[in-house]
Formats: sequence, C-alpha cells, structure tokens
Amino acid sequence: MSDLDRQIEQLKNCEPLKESEVKALCLKAMEILVEESNVQRVDAPVTICGDIHGQFYDMKELFKVGGDCPKTNYLFLGDFVDRGFYSVETFLLLLALKVRYPDRITLIRGNHESRQITQVYGFYDECLRKYGSVNVWRYCTDIFDYLSLSALIENKIFSVHGGLSPNINTLDQIRTIDRKQEVPHDGAMCDLLWSDPEDIVDGWGLSPRGAGFLFGGSVVTSFNHTNNIDYICRAHQLVMEGFKWMFNNQIVTVWSAPNYCYRCGNVAAILELDENLNKQFRVFKAAPQDSRGAPAKKPPPDYFLNIWKEEVGNTVTHLLLSTPPPPPLSIHHPLHLLHLLNFFKLSNQIILIPLNPSFIHFHLMDDQKPLFIFPILLLLFLISSPTHIESGFISFGVSQTGLQFAKNLLINTAISSLIPLQLPQIEQRVQIPLVGKVRMILSDIVIYEVNVSSSIVQPGETGVTIVASGATAGLRFDWSYSYSTWLFEFSDSGVASVQVEGMEIGMTLGLYNQQGTLRLSPQDCGCYVSYISIKLDGGASWLYQGIVDFFEDDIISAVEDTITNKVIDAVRKLDSSFQSFSKEITFGDFATLNATITDGPIMSSTSLLIGIDGLFTQIDSNVTSGGYEKSLLSKSSCNSPENMVAISVHENVLNSASLVYFNTNKMHWIVDNLPDQKLMNTAGWRFIIPKLYKEFPNDEMSLNFTVLSPPIIKVENEDIVATIYSDVLINVMDAGEVVPVACISMEIEASGFAGISLSTLSGGISLSKLTMSLKWSQIGTLHMVLVQSVMSTLIKSVIVPVVNLRLRIGYTLPDFHGYGLQNASIVYGDSKIIVCSDIARVYEYIPHRILS
Repeated sequence: MSDLDRQIEQLKNCEPLKESEVKALCLKAMEILVEESNVQRVDAPVTICGDIHGQFYDMKELFKVGGDCPKTNYLFLGDFVDRGFYSVETFLLLLALKVRYPDRITLIRGNHESRQITQVYGFYDECLRKYGSVNVWRYCTDIFDYLSLSALIENKIFSVHGGLSPNINTLDQIRTIDRKQEVPHDGAMCDLLWSDPEDIVDGWGLSPRGAGFLFGGSVVTSFNHTNNIDYICRAHQLVMEGFKWMFNNQIVTVWSAPNYCYRCGNVAAILELDENLNKQFRVFKAAPQDSRGAPAKKPPPDYFLNIWKEEVGNTVTHLLLSTPPPPPLSIHHPLHLLHLLNFFKLSNQIILIPLNPSFIHFHLMDDQKPLFIFPILLLLFLISSPTHIESGFISFGVSQTGLQFAKNLLINTAISSLIPLQLPQIEQRVQIPLVGKVRMILSDIVIYEVNVSSSIVQPGETGVTIVASGATAGLRFDWSYSYSTWLFEFSDSGVASVQVEGMEIGMTLGLYNQQGTLRLSPQDCGCYVSYISIKLDGGASWLYQGIVDFFEDDIISAVEDTITNKVIDAVRKLDSSFQSFSKEITFGDFATLNATITDGPIMSSTSLLIGIDGLFTQIDSNVTSGGYEKSLLSKSSCNSPENMVAISVHENVLNSASLVYFNTNKMHWIVDNLPDQKLMNTAGWRFIIPKLYKEFPNDEMSLNFTVLSPPIIKVENEDIVATIYSDVLINVMDAGEVVPVACISMEIEASGFAGISLSTLSGGISLSKLTMSLKWSQIGTLHMVLVQSVMSTLIKSVIVPVVNLRLRIGYTLPDFHGYGLQNASIVYGDSKIIVCSDIARVYEYIPHRILS
C-alpha cells in the first residue's frame, strides 16, 4: 500500500495526518490543480454534491449513497470547511482523493474556501487546536487559491458554488479570471462564490450577504441561452428538502450537509447524472449518532438560523437559512438590502420601494442604521466594547470562573514578559584552609524557563490575591574562579545550570477608584524559593562543585528579589496604562459615552464588580443627557454560574443615546420620489383620501416625517420596546408651490431583541403598535382607518423586513488585545440588558503566505 493510499484509509477513519504529510499532500495537489481551468470540463456520468461544511460522518453517508471514489465520478461544489467538527479531515480526505484519482473527482471553490471566512467560522481554530500551530491552515488556504471556480458538464450543465455575476455574460469571461488569490470583496470572482437566485428579483438586486448579488429568472434565462447550456447547478444555500429547482427548471440548488450545524433538521441530496445527462436526486439523512464521532457538545448555534418565517415569508426564509455572510469588513454595499424586498402589495397594485437617495436616507441614514433602532444598535455596539465595565448605568461583573481565567492569563503573560530574566552578577571571596582566598564570580545569570503547576486567585475587601505555587525555574550562568599563592596562580571557568524547585510567588493587587479611574497598586508581593540544585560544566567542574554550592543562598536571594521587583514594576506599568484611558468614548462625530467609574470596584470572595456612568452626551454642546435616577450597582444575573463575565446595561443608556441623536436635528425626512410614482401622486390616494384627489387632481406629493421628541426606550422582560412620536405632513405640489394639506400624528411602538452567535451580534425588530390621529387638515376629514392601514402595511411589509435582514447579518464584536466574547447570551430584566459570556482567544487575520 502506497503512502497516499494509507493516508486515505487513515482519513476515512477520521484520523488527521501529520503536519508534514499535510504539507506534502498540498504540494502534490497544487501541481494537479494548477493545470485545471476556471471552468473545468467534467465528463458524465457524474454525481454532484453541495456544501459539506466539515460534517465528516455525514459525508461518509454521502459516499454510502453515491458510491466510493473512484467507482463514482464526483463533482463537489465547494464549502468543504467551517461549521462542522471535522473540517480538517473532511477537506484533506477530498484532497487526497483528488491527488489519488485526479480524473474522478473535481473540487471547485466555495465562499468558505477563504482565509478571512475560515478565521471566523471555525476552520482556523480547528487547525490550531488539532496541530498546535497555524501551519496546516496555511497549507490548506494556499490550496484554496488553486481550486477551480466552476465546472461544465458535457458542455451542457454549468456548475458553480454561488451564482452569476453582472460582470459575466459568457463562460470565456470566467476563464480569463486570475483565480490564484484570496476571494476579493467584490467583482466577478466574488460574485461566482457569493451570489444567490431570488424569485422576487427581476434582473439584478444587491445581496443581503454583503457580497455578490441576487439575480432573477431573466438573468438565468439569458445566461443559459448565451452559453447554450441546459441549466445551472449550484449550492451555497440551505434547502430543507435537499434540492430546489427555480425559474422553470433553469437552475437547481443542491445541499449535501444533512442536519446542518447539527441542529437544522434538514435532509441532504446529491444529483446523479448518467452518460445521457438523465437526472436522479438521491436524498439522505444525517449519520446516526452511534456511528459518528462527533462530540456530545454542539457548536455554538446560529442564533438567527430559522426565524421570522411568518414575518417575512417563505421567500425570505430560505435566504435566512443560507450559509453565513462574510464579516462586516467586507460589506461594502449596505444598500443591497433595499433590493431584497422591493415591493409590497397595496390595493391590488405592486408598489416599488423608492430608491431615491432621500428615501434611502430615511431608512439607512447615519451608517445605515434605521431611525427607530439607532439607539439600540448604538447600545449593542457599546456592549461589545472592552471599555464597558460595570458601574453606574453600565455594570461589569467578573465571576470566580472569570477571575480564574484572568489569573491564568495574567500568569502566562507575566512569564512570557519575564523570560529571559537577567539576574545581577554574584561575586564571593572564600577562605579555604591551606589554599587561601578563592575569588568566585557568577555572571550572565539568566532565568530561561518558568513553569507554574498550580495557582489560586482570591478576591478580598481591598484587592485580589494571586498565588502561584509549586513553580519551577531553569537558570544558567557562567562561573569562574581564581586564587593565587606565593608560588602559583590558578583560574578556571565554565557554565552551570540551576534547577529551582518549590518556588512560590504571591501578590495582593490593590484595586481602587481614584477620581473615576481604576487604579492598581501592589500592596504585598513576594517570592519564596524552597530548593535549588546546581550543576557545573566545563573546566575542572567536578573539583569545584562544592565551592559553587556555597553560592546557593545568594542565587536564591537573587531569584526572589529579581522576580519580586519585576512583578511590582509590571503592576505599576499596568496602572500607568490605566491612567491613559480616556473617560470619554467617542461614537461617530456627535456623541460621547461617559466612561467615568462611579461605583466600585466591589469585591467579594467570588466576584468583582465595577460600574461606569455609561450615559451619552453630545459633542461640543452644553446639552446634557437629562436627569436619570441612578442605577445601583448590583451583581448581574446570568443563567449559568459558569459564565466568566456579565455586562449589564440600563435602559437609561439607550435613552441618553436617543436624546443625543434627537438633539442633532436629524430625525426628519422628506419622501418625494418613488420609482413607481403612484403613491407620490394624488391619483394614487383617490380611494383613500378622495377629497385630496378632487381638489388637487394628478398633482405630485411629498411626505414630511418629523420625530417630535426623543424615542422612549424601555427594557422589558423579553425584549426592548421603543415608542416614537412623529408627525407626517402631507404636501401637494400645486402650480410649482408646496401646499401643506394635512398633518397626521403617529405613535409607533416597536419591539426588538438581540442575540450573539460566535463573534457576531445580530437582532430583529417588529412593529408592535401603530396609532394615527388627524392633527389638522385643509381637505376635510380623512378616513384614518384607511390611512393607518396603508402606513401599517408600508412599515410591516417593507421597512421591518429590510431592517431585519440587515440585523440578521449582524455586526462583528470587537476583540480586545486578541480576546473576545464566546458563547455569549443576552437576557432582559429589571430595566437592564444583561450579556452573559465567557472570554476566549480571538485569532486575528494572518496574511497570505505561499507554501514553503
């Protein structure tokens, strides 16, 4: 059996290869893939497979249904990695089969075959966890650049991971793309991997994923006709039934990851084509639990994987069940959202959502955040900021588990910063009988290693005590001696190693609030060494071992004093850095958050609590955030006592943000232009406000929206509720003049919620209540029931779904020096939003590097 065959059998047993084997395999695969085309020709019969996403044991079910390779000729449509537990084994098995049987398996690239995406959705972390370094991840992501972008089966069936591109009309244009690169954020290559077909789009629409496009049936028809193909086969979107035809069987989606993310409950499918291109779908379920090696613990769920079905409808639901979007850094087109739901039904007419910039401004003004959730989104970003710690209206609590994590991090950081640690030179003169005085010097004394076997952390009334016990250390130094008599002078030198045993390092770290800033002070710090052993090398070391042992106490003292002083210096430097933190955090160009510590730190035997003011104020203005009743600092309540941290945000923080935003005079908009102008003409209102049409027949109209007071935000037991009071002024353009004809008062009540999945913060809103009343009218009494019905339909059918699609994409939570939230959850209660979370390492982007 060849090494490659052995590796294939090993991978079939879900046993990862050695790092050196992975590198060699990738180099062999690169030699094969570099010869393949961007539109790789594939012969029938062939079996087409969709997304796998690291679900190794479900892929084994796929091979049971479809047959083993090379008996079956396979075409995989990408997304081999991320989400599942076994992305490494899944991709390497497919790659090994490609190297072993290059003409019997074709692998094309998906949007998850990307350096940026794999660092967010699991493959990077899995490689690091299984191999202890990022080398395997680098080898695999280099291979991603060589995967084909598409395939053409018998010149009749075009296969691609995502979809089409407005920049691509012919297959020859795909063939000219330089694919050997990281997936770009836009352009033809990006579109092929990210785009989706959509029933409600006619032509091209911009995608809620933030990359790629939505495309309709006319686009598919034109592409198929131009390239003389029968249909398009693609993957990229979860289909609960395993496959789905669209546009009169002109495009089909195949999904091959059953029970996606181990929780969706979907079936999977593969598409078998015989030599005559006759089709047969084979549907299969997830591997039985007793046949898989998946851990009992599921990965963090996609919090918003299956929501809003009733609110948005089945058309949008399959988009929400799609594979995850790229990180927000690659979202260059927030206005894509306006094209996703671009019509709603009103009086048996199809009315387009206006695309005029002023109307877009109404929806997405100020960093594309809708009006009635602006304070909420501001808060959600605030929650994720590392500077938000518990106090005043924002509180931050660290549990015993969190303190243990911080203690371990502190110890590891301290060791890495201490090593190598230089100790002062030691010199002694020893009187030896019959010999005289011997001068002994120990120089270049360096601690090169420290290991801590156990440690504890204990909060107290005035500070936190940290003790590392059972520690060991390794030292080395140069030794030399000399002595002389009236006849001779002797000298010798060499090196020595020292093993330090039973070392204990203890420190009490004082924490206190000084004028709104957290201060640290080393109240008590010490180091104790129980025993050391010294071994000499070089020269006549055996002769002088006993003399060097004389220096044992000096070495111990040097170790104890130096480590103690270094720890104290480190605490003072950390305290100095705290003093540089600003007490104001700027948001945009008009708001600041007061980060002054107002409460705490309060320490118990199991936790630490700190609080900041947390209210927003307007930049360069005497306007304050208003008077709010002080929020008492209290321990945040989380469902699990194992959560490391709890962040509590009072509703007054949201209301202060609402007030600041209101005071910027930005809460008013004019809507005067729609693609379909029927609603912007009195004729479109003739059945709703007949007198308006009678007095101003066929005149153009505009709607002037003005928010009258800051939105009032309340945190209730299950969600966030915002109440907005607004006037809508109806204007008519009569003979070139703007004529106000009526003013309507609106009271809007909207509810929202938030959730955190992995490192993404997402949310949703819904319209809870809409009340309208006529304020004044120049055209008589209005039928307010009809007017309110129109406005309610507009908000529920258009604005809310568009906003929810953007919120579902979410915002990546920032990390703090490489650390961020993990397994976070959000709960509501007592007028507060509470985030309960663990803290874990966040691995940042590593630049592309060619295999070497």
